[in-house]
Amino acid sequence: MNPSQAKVIDFRELSSNRLVRAFLGCAQWILEPLLRTHKTNVTYRKLLELRKEDPAISFYDHGLEALGVVYDISEKDLSRIPSEGPVFLLANHPYGGVDGLVLGSLLDRIRPDSRLLANSLLDRIDHMGGRCFYVNPFGTPDATRGNFKGLKQTLKWLREGHAMATFPSGTVSHLKWGSKRVTDPLWAENLVPIILKTGATIVPVYFPGRNSDIFQLAGLIHPFLRTLMLPREMVNAAQRRVEVRIGNPISAKRLQHFGNNREVMDFLRLRTYILQNREVAKKTKFTSDARKAHSGEPIVDPQPPELLIQEIESLKKSALLLEHGPFAVYAAQANDIPNILLEIGRLREITFRAVGEGTGTPRDLDKFDDDYWHLFVWNREEYELLGAYRLGLTNEILPVKGKRGLYTSTLFRFKTKLIQSLDPAIELGRSFVVEKYQRKPLSLGLLWKGIGQFVVQHPDHCHLFGPVSISNDYKGLSKNLMVTYLREHALDPVLASKVKARHPTRSRNLGSLDRRSFKRSVRDIEDVSALISEIEREERGVPVLLRQYLKLNATMLSFNVDPAFNDSLDGLILIDLRRTSMKTLERYMGKDGAERFYEHHRQSISSLP
Repeated sequence: MNPSQAKVIDFRELSSNRLVRAFLGCAQWILEPLLRTHKTNVTYRKLLELRKEDPAISFYDHGLEALGVVYDISEKDLSRIPSEGPVFLLANHPYGGVDGLVLGSLLDRIRPDSRLLANSLLDRIDHMGGRCFYVNPFGTPDATRGNFKGLKQTLKWLREGHAMATFPSGTVSHLKWGSKRVTDPLWAENLVPIILKTGATIVPVYFPGRNSDIFQLAGLIHPFLRTLMLPREMVNAAQRRVEVRIGNPISAKRLQHFGNNREVMDFLRLRTYILQNREVAKKTKFTSDARKAHSGEPIVDPQPPELLIQEIESLKKSALLLEHGPFAVYAAQANDIPNILLEIGRLREITFRAVGEGTGTPRDLDKFDDDYWHLFVWNREEYELLGAYRLGLTNEILPVKGKRGLYTSTLFRFKTKLIQSLDPAIELGRSFVVEKYQRKPLSLGLLWKGIGQFVVQHPDHCHLFGPVSISNDYKGLSKNLMVTYLREHALDPVLASKVKARHPTRSRNLGSLDRRSFKRSVRDIEDVSALISEIEREERGVPVLLRQYLKLNATMLSFNVDPAFNDSLDGLILIDLRRTSMKTLERYMGKDGAERFYEHHRQSISSLP
């Protein structure tokens, strides 16, 4: 074909129906300027000329050059695409044309062995060079039969260890009356068996943006009008810069715990659309309260090590809970460790400020510290504290000071019957691990083994409760995702009715994410963590301590915003150790300690519902 006469769009060939073809032929003089098909065909001819001049360059790059489109993607994002093995890139489809060229181009840069699973309409374009497998997204019986070939080719290609990319929606993003948002329709489930059979790694790709308002309105009238207007949107994208965001790879094994294909695709769609909210480096603006918490008054000087050593050596033998290498874990009351408590307060403030919390004072100590036990880990070689926990025994505090003697009473209002039903219990709080030890799994493990041994010494205390903090440094969406999941999967409605937050969190907005898909597809806290890590700086997920509590079968009772702690979000947790598995208890109490604890509660355990 002569490139100067080539057409990618000819109205008379858009339908096999003779009447429709006749109508389109007659209406061509109206439709061409409206749909800008002339400019589309001119761009196509330019593409063919570029292909003729230098066929070594990829079709996708020539297509972008013909349109004058460039795309922006970070090297870090490109590095997320595995350089070998079966890989399947799944992307949202906001433009219906340019995004396909960009997807093909960027995949070619990393994986020259790649193919696109594309709309069969693209088979009309010459010079694709066998770069695509085709499916028909329109759902007719003929389309279903024809799609078998494209899906079979995809399965074979991935099994051979190659790379694929596609738009699982099958159609371009469009406006929906119900949500009043421009978004992809549900993603096709028929890709899930291919992913699971081939073990392909999934890489989410997100394109910010959308087509014009005219395009969206046309689609509301009839989907076919939306299809007709795609060429217009393609040429309207000329000279545009397109942004691309790539998420972290997802192993096929990670998807095996879902109940059905719909849940898998909903989750992958969430992992893609969450990238809309990815953290962008920018200057941070603090309110006066936030500035106080992040900087605040100067931190006091550390306590002299010799004073700390002297206090430790003076403790009762029973204060030593366990030893591990150079580390020793102790529990003592405030009046036995005045200097250690001052150092704990100093390290608390340093640690909490580093994550956007803190009191803004020289050290983080309050009136409750005097009445609580303090569990801490001591490094006997470095003469320093590794971390600490604050433990409040209700049977010691309530008879003297009542509910107001509990720190949690400053965050939540409790019905007296709830506290009475838990007593004796241990309130946990103010936990920290200093920055030097935070990346060492042993650190938190030592604190929890210390708690386990403390419970062995106080076996009547089978309930643990207290606030777990979610820093205000987390994005609003991240906090809402955590709260939404916890309310759905970990909240006890009966117990929650007996607690009221003093400053309740009200926002449940999930932004552009579909709430129904979230509830349907997010099965555990690790799914939530994976979503959050896509948008948070340093790719942090759900706080480690919250995940630790959930592993102990924690129940959530309420959520509170703490204005005295830089508006951090506190979730009130309750753990009944009698409901915790023996295997988990042995991890923290030791085999002998766990058996003694179970024996102590044998009668009550047998009567638990």
